[in-house]
Amino acid sequence: MADKIKKFFQKKKVEAKFKLAGPGHSLTEKPVSQKITSSRSSHTAVSRSEPSTESRQAAAAALARLGGQRQDHVGFNT
Repeated sequence: MADKIKKFFQKKKVEAKFKLAGPGHSLTEKPVSQKITSSRSSHTAVSRSEPSTESRQAAAAALARLGGQRQDHVGFNT
């Protein structure tokens, strides 16, 4: 009984891994690189606006915190 349950869950794990792997391809198909280039051309660059004053202040505060830290950390002496 326990063996049947183990086999059942192993089968389910294998099926889930195959589903996550995506669609397969045949060795006789054209190279995959051609398929990828066509999907990349559909993406366009998004222009960004300038950061708001709040985000600039947050960035300055973060840089000030990082600037206050000591950078001369010595490695472990083992």
